[in-house]
Amino acid sequence: MNTKINKTKDILEEKFRKGSKLAIKKLIEERKKANDYLVVSRNGKVVKVKARSLR
Repeated sequence: MNTKINKTKDILEEKFRKGSKLAIKKLIEERKKANDYLVVSRNGKVVKVKARSLR
């Protein structure tokens, strides 16, 4: 019984990771098209960067 629950949990975690990664990728692409900025954390500091400079 526990293995079935763990398997379901692993599947949901993987779907969440993939969905989150896709959402971030879409956001970056959208901001690149608009030549806009994104606010991100770098080395613990909040910085504003051009979306085109990412990936």
